[in-house]
Amino acid sequence: MLGNGPSCHNTFNHNTCPNEKVMVVNFMAITDYFFEYKPEFYVLIDSDHLKDDSDKLLMLYEALRKVDWSMILFVPVSFRKQAESLVSNNNITIKFINFNYLPGKSKTVFSLYKKNIATPRFQNVVVACLYVSINLGFKEIKLHGVESSEFQMFEINEHNEVLLNTEHSYGNATRNLTKEGKIPKGEFWKYLRFYIFMLEGYSQVKSYSDFVGCNIVNYTKKSFIDSFDKK
Repeated sequence: MLGNGPSCHNTFNHNTCPNEKVMVVNFMAITDYFFEYKPEFYVLIDSDHLKDDSDKLLMLYEALRKVDWSMILFVPVSFRKQAESLVSNNNITIKFINFNYLPGKSKTVFSLYKKNIATPRFQNVVVACLYVSINLGFKEIKLHGVESSEFQMFEINEHNEVLLNTEHSYGNATRNLTKEGKIPKGEFWKYLRFYIFMLEGYSQVKSYSDFVGCNIVNYTKKSFIDSFDKK
C-alpha cells in the first residue's frame, strides 16, 4: 500500500516482490508512477476528491479514464452517484465503503467490521486502506510512504494564520488553512485533535488485523505510526 509520503517510491521499489498487489490513494493517478505501477486498487475517501472542480481533480479523473488494466476503486457509499458519474471506464470497478465508526476491540465489533457494517475511525485514508485490505483477505500488508508527520509542517504566520507545508510524493505546496476556512484564528488546538483520532485509528485497525491473522509491516523509515512493526 502506497501512501502520500515523499519516501513511498524509494522504499516500494527497494522492497517489492513479484506479483504483489498494489493499492494507492488520493492523487497518485496524476503522477507517472501510476501508469508505471498499474495498481489493482485505488482508495478515495476525502470528499474533496469527489465533489471539487479544481484543475487537480479534473486531472485525477482524466487519468482514471485512461486506465487500461483491471482496477477496483473504493469510495464512500455516500458518494455513490458522484463516483459513478465521474468514473466512466469499463476497466474500473467501483466498490463502496460504509462509514460507520464503531470503537472497541471485541469479537462482536470485529465481526461487524468483516461484514462492512461498522468500521474503524477513517481519520486518515491509510486506515481506510488497511481496513479494505484486511477485508479483501490479504494476510500481509506492506506500508510505504506513511510518515504521518504532517503535524511537524505547521506554521503560524504574523497574522496568526495557520500554514501547512505539505510534502507529498506528487509534489510540495504551502496551504493557508485559515484562509481556506479550515482553521479559524485561535482554534489551532482543535485541529490537532484530528492527529489523535488518526493514531487511534491505526491502533484500532492493528487490533483488527491481529484478530483476523493479518500482518502489517511499515517500511516507512521516519514514520510516526507506532502501531505496526517496522522494517
